[in-house]
Amino acid sequence: MKKLVIVIFTTIFVSLFILNMFLLLTDDKVTRSIQMNEQIFAKKDDMRETLETKGIVKPGDEYSVRYKAEMGEISTVYVDEGDTVEAGSMLFSYDSSKIDRKIEKMNERQTKITGTIKELESEIIKLESEQKSSSGTLTEQEEAKRQNDAVLATSKINQKQDDIKDYELKITEMEQEISELEVEKEGLVIKSKIAGTVKEVNRVAEEDDDIVMLLQTEHPNLVEGKITEEEAVKLEEGQKALVTADVIPNKTYSGTIDRLTMIPLKPPSLEESQTIYPYIVQLTDETKKLHHGYHMNVQFVLKEREQAIIIPESAIMTDGEKEYVYIIKYGQLHKTNIVKGIQIRRDVEIVKGLKEGDRLVPNPTPFLKNKMDIFTTFDESKLSKKLNKSLKADEKALLMLKGFTN
Repeated sequence: MKKLVIVIFTTIFVSLFILNMFLLLTDDKVTRSIQMNEQIFAKKDDMRETLETKGIVKPGDEYSVRYKAEMGEISTVYVDEGDTVEAGSMLFSYDSSKIDRKIEKMNERQTKITGTIKELESEIIKLESEQKSSSGTLTEQEEAKRQNDAVLATSKINQKQDDIKDYELKITEMEQEISELEVEKEGLVIKSKIAGTVKEVNRVAEEDDDIVMLLQTEHPNLVEGKITEEEAVKLEEGQKALVTADVIPNKTYSGTIDRLTMIPLKPPSLEESQTIYPYIVQLTDETKKLHHGYHMNVQFVLKEREQAIIIPESAIMTDGEKEYVYIIKYGQLHKTNIVKGIQIRRDVEIVKGLKEGDRLVPNPTPFLKNKMDIFTTFDESKLSKKLNKSLKADEKALLMLKGFTN
C-alpha cells in the first residue's frame, strides 16, 4: 500500500511539472490553469496616517476677574487663596448700600400707600352704609335732601375708588422698580464662570481693571509641545490630534491644534539643521485624570478614512493609466479595474471596484490572464482528523491531483 502511495505521489508531481513547463512554452492565446496557494481578502477598516511627537500637559487655563470702578467699592470677599470653586460660586461683591437704601425707601412708600388704600376702603364702606341707613316716611324736603346726599356719597365713593386704582398702580410701578433694583444689586455679586482653584486674591483693588482674583481651571485640557519645520508644514490649527499618556493605559484623548505659532522657540541658526516651533493641543474629552506635567504621546492626523476598503499595494497591477487586480471567483481569475483613494504606507484605499471580502491574488505577475482557471495544492494537514481517517489512499491521491478549486 505504501509503495502504491509513493508511486502515485511521484506520478502527480512529475505530471504537474511537465504540464506547467508545456503551458509556459505554448502560445499566450492558449487558456491555461495555474496553481494558486495564496490569497488575500479586501478588508474594511479605518485608515489613518499620523505624525507622532511628544507633549506635556499644561496647567489649566487661568481666568482673571478684574475691578470695575463704576460699580463702586468692594465690600465682601467670599473666598481665599487655595479655595476650590464651582461655576456660579460667589467670589466677591461690590458695595450695595445705595441700592439697599433705595429699596428701603420704596418699601416705606409702599407701606404708606397700602395704609392709605385701607383708609379709603374703610371710608367707602362707611359711605355705602350711610346710603342704606335712611328709613321711615320722609317729607318732600327730606326726600330731596336724601337724594342729594346719595348723589354726593356716590360721587365720593367713585372718587375714592379712582384714588385706590391710582395708588394700586403706583404700588405696581414701585414693585417693578424694586425688582429692577434687586437685579442691579445681584449684578454687584461677582460669580465664577469656571470650576477651578483660586490662585490669587487682591482685597485692596481700587484702580479700574486691577485684577481682584486669579482662578485656574479645575482640570487641565491643554498639551504643549514642539515640532520641527518639516513637521510644521504638514499641520494647521484645527487639525485633529489623538493623545495618550503612558501613566493612563487604554485611554485616548481627542483634541485639535489650538495654536500653532510659527515663531521659533529660539533664534534660528545656520549651525542647526532644523528650526523648532511650539504648538498647543486643546483636548475635547473629559480630563479629570490628567495633571500638570504629565508626558503625553501626540498623534496628529494627516490623512484619515473611516471604514475604507483596503488592500495591499502589492495586489495592484497597472495597464497604461488603468489599475486593476485579480479577483479569485469560482476557480477563475477575474481581471477587475479599480479606482484608488488615499495610500498610507503599503495600504491602499479602493473607492471603486471592490467590496469587503473579495478574494484577491496577493502578488500578481504578467503571466496571469483574465478568466484563467486556478487550483490550489491539496494540504492533508488542513483536513479534520475525522475526515482524514475516513479517506482511502487513492481518494487522497485524487484530491492531490485535482487540488481544491476556489
